[in-house]
Amino acid sequence: MTLRFHKACAVALAALAILACSRPARGDDAIPLQLSYSAPATCPDAAAYRAQVAARTPRGRPARGGEPAIALTVVVQDVPGGNTGTLELLTPDGAISMREVSAADCAQVVAALALVTALAIDPNASTAAVPVPPAASAQLPRPPTAPAPAPPAKDQSRDRWHFGLGLLVEALGGVAPEVLFFPRPFVQVTRELDASFGYALRLSGARAHGEVTHQGGSADFALLAGRLEGCPLRFSPTPRLALSACVPLDAGRLEAAGSGFTPSQRVARPWLSAGALARVEWQLVDVLVLEAAGELFFPIVRDRFFVGDDATLHRVPGLAAGATLGLGVRIP
Repeated sequence: MTLRFHKACAVALAALAILACSRPARGDDAIPLQLSYSAPATCPDAAAYRAQVAARTPRGRPARGGEPAIALTVVVQDVPGGNTGTLELLTPDGAISMREVSAADCAQVVAALALVTALAIDPNASTAAVPVPPAASAQLPRPPTAPAPAPPAKDQSRDRWHFGLGLLVEALGGVAPEVLFFPRPFVQVTRELDASFGYALRLSGARAHGEVTHQGGSADFALLAGRLEGCPLRFSPTPRLALSACVPLDAGRLEAAGSGFTPSQRVARPWLSAGALARVEWQLVDVLVLEAAGELFFPIVRDRFFVGDDATLHRVPGLAAGATLGLGVRIP
């Protein structure tokens, strides 16, 4: 066992603590003490510590209710290679004295702390080896010992990956002269960095169809495109609610076919657009998620579709908008 201070120093500091804490004491005076004790289950308990102090000096006694007393806080911990223990002595006037010891055996640490305590309240306390007597012989007060705090539970939602899939109904303007309504299936992967923040990546596809009439003829518009959405910001104010800000990129093909016109043609043009999207997700049950989103797109390829002598059927605008509503399944 190694003590991190010399005995002579401990006696001197103890004498200073006694002088600072109370009035001059007569030889038969007992010093009121209040103990708080914490140690691993494999170490001697608070009763054994009290008993060792009482075996070395009769000067300590339990503090009465409301009475100024010396507060003793004893903490013993497991460390690599053995145990370490600390003793904090707090006098009624606020003076604090700290001691620390370490040893390969927990019982040695408790015995050393009991010796330091006895010398602190009585410089003439016995320094001879003292066996641990039964707990019934303890003379110091025995307040309820609070259980050691349990280690914090691991946050299972922290830094986790989740997968999901679902089906949306989308309303999209700008692709054709009229707003198009079509289904959009998707798959998604989400990473939760902590209980509130994360990010997501989603892949979806769509096939939309619309028709426009013009002076005795008509034209069909068909969009076949895939979408990649990166959501660098995903915020969850509550466990069941998530708000996402995403950057979508659409790539595919926009076809137009005339009917009733001479000559009648079918053309296919690339469809490419980028934009911004905001999504709200609400977890209805453990795996079922309801979501809604609003989106703005900036078509990169802006074609004009015309018939006859240059009669425009549709020109892709510089800004398109859409909205989605759907259900998804979240896979833990």
